[in-house]
Amino acid sequence: MSKSGFRTFPAHIQAIVRVVQSVFTTGVRPDRALMLEFQRLGRPGARDRAVVAETSYNLIRHWRLWWHLMEAPPATGETQLKKLVLNYLDLLHQLNENAMSLEFWLVEQKKLCPPAVYYSVPDVVWQLGLDQLEQDWEVEVAAQNSPSLPHLRVNSLKALPEVVVKKLSEESVITRPHEKFPDVLVVQRQGRNIFSTRAFREGWIELQDAGSQEVGRFAAPQPGDRVVDACAGAGGKTLHMAALMGNKGRILSLDVDPRKLHELRRRSSRAGVQIVETRSVENRKILKRLLGTADLVLVDAPCTGSGTWRRNPDLKYRLSEAWLQRCTQTQHTLLRQYAALVKPGGRLVYATCSILPDENQNQWQRFLEDHPTFEHLESRHILPSRHACDGFFMAAARRKE
Repeated sequence: MSKSGFRTFPAHIQAIVRVVQSVFTTGVRPDRALMLEFQRLGRPGARDRAVVAETSYNLIRHWRLWWHLMEAPPATGETQLKKLVLNYLDLLHQLNENAMSLEFWLVEQKKLCPPAVYYSVPDVVWQLGLDQLEQDWEVEVAAQNSPSLPHLRVNSLKALPEVVVKKLSEESVITRPHEKFPDVLVVQRQGRNIFSTRAFREGWIELQDAGSQEVGRFAAPQPGDRVVDACAGAGGKTLHMAALMGNKGRILSLDVDPRKLHELRRRSSRAGVQIVETRSVENRKILKRLLGTADLVLVDAPCTGSGTWRRNPDLKYRLSEAWLQRCTQTQHTLLRQYAALVKPGGRLVYATCSILPDENQNQWQRFLEDHPTFEHLESRHILPSRHACDGFFMAAARRKE
């Protein structure tokens, strides 16, 4: 039986092994690995999806701890992974028999392990975090070792929150307002795949973490603004800003990956967004044409993702000093390039989904020192330990007249 009381079958075990194996051997993200596995299984039911996803994420999240308790080095071979899965499921059964939760049992293990092992963080990453955040590091790592419920953004161009809540409940998806951000809906129970609901198909909702939604609100685009979303990706923040603007103005969404921009165009159509134009940034010619034209430029920069470990636990095993240095150099370059697009009196907003100061306040201070034509307006930290969502940093500056 799983923690939720679902019966576990051999097919579940094989699916879990394949998901975990793909994450640690090919670098596939957990959500992507699960999607591919569910496609392979022929769209399994909600109960089957739940036990495979829940178990896979718990094994990835506590990867180092599980192997430590088994007194074996981490391994990704099929035989070793099957043994890991079976041991884990046997533990859940024992806990269930003794009316003990997995969360309580995990707390008890803290007395038996070094912190880096207990929190399943590589030693070098643990030290890097201590160097960056000191005593706050353990608090944030602990907060991110808990499962994350999905967050939804209601598309104000098409629907009202109360209508969405009612319609989702009719399709066995139960939601509640987020405790820190009442405009965000938290999925408490998912009786069916959210992407198959009418609310999603008709563009009433988007799957978007509360922290990510706060970036759009912090940027505060106004109706009629000319906005540049410099690192738009698949467009979660682009679509949110379009809704905040009431579909009035223009958003130019840029990215180096044409596939992500194709997805953004598809999502825009579903959401009823009509003010977005996409451009692939293949060279700097497009930036030259945009010099000094934007009311708002959002640089949601590539980063280590150290604030997203609740949803992306695999990232903590990939973090390194070298990766951090590459990210900070990229962020510095992007800020310098895209600041030039802001017109006099316009605003530049910088954001990352990191909790590391070198990517956040230190990076922003470096920009301000190098660009005296920009005056700092405000900055904000969203922390997993305080806000029950992904960690984000955001800062805004105005270009002087």
